[in-house]
Amino acid sequence: KKESVKTENKPVNKGLSDKQKNKIDSLSEEDKWELAQSEEATTEILDYLSNDKDWDVRVGVATNPNTSVKTLDKLSNDGDWEVRQYVA
Repeated sequence: KKESVKTENKPVNKGLSDKQKNKIDSLSEEDKWELAQSEEATTEILDYLSNDKDWDVRVGVATNPNTSVKTLDKLSNDGDWEVRQYVA
């Protein structure tokens, strides 16, 4: 269940629950990379994965069409050039 609040008749998601974050954190690097590239990944999941320690997971986020502009903007300033080149 997504927790949301309505603002001007538009639902606003509060982000991922701690349970969801823990589940993602327990995935292997390869599984996180696959999730980051998945068309099923929500913007909330992609935003969370954009903070992953592994640059290749962040590249997966940068190349996913579901990634929000806000998350892409954050990744455009990533410390790894590999990630930044995929945002461009």
